[in-house]
Amino acid sequence: MRAIACLGLVSLLIPLPLGAADDAGLEFFEKKIRPVLVQHCYECHSADAKKVGGSLLLDSRQGLRKGGDSGPALQADALEQSLLLKAIRYDGDVQMPPKGKLPPEVIADLEAWLKLGAPDPRDAKSTAGTTSDWSETLRSRADWWSLKPVVNPAVPQSNNAGWSEHPVDRFILARLESEGLAPAEAAPPRTLAR
Repeated sequence: MRAIACLGLVSLLIPLPLGAADDAGLEFFEKKIRPVLVQHCYECHSADAKKVGGSLLLDSRQGLRKGGDSGPALQADALEQSLLLKAIRYDGDVQMPPKGKLPPEVIADLEAWLKLGAPDPRDAKSTAGTTSDWSETLRSRADWWSLKPVVNPAVPQSNNAGWSEHPVDRFILARLESEGLAPAEAAPPRTLAR
């Protein structure tokens, strides 16, 4: 009983995302909504855009929820009043996309998505380029230092090899010498004790 009460308290403290993200809602997003965002919105509203329009990022769930200069793009309490919906309907000053109004069936899909609670599987680090499978993702990240195999580099030789026998100290000494510096003299025991 105590655990249930704690879970209830935790659910009050943690804000829930807009709507429930069930499999059907996520599939709807992937098939109908993400392609529209990529084709019509990411050019100006993604982390990869040359200049982000209105400080609004639509390539991540957090960017969509946060909104831009005009405020949140989605409003959980009044989805019909969301700035995103007004912009794609051309209701008001902001009309998106600027090159022309979206087809009615695309607007209907976006409205249906909002009525579902705007389920969105993307995380904060999503970008305009999406990958189709995990192996492609790993290939694109092969140059990350954290994914490279661990190697033992050769310990550099220095002019003052007697300074220290520890390999880490030799790396430090090599860097000091490359900068034209020398290590400080050893501190006397009295100074160390102080």
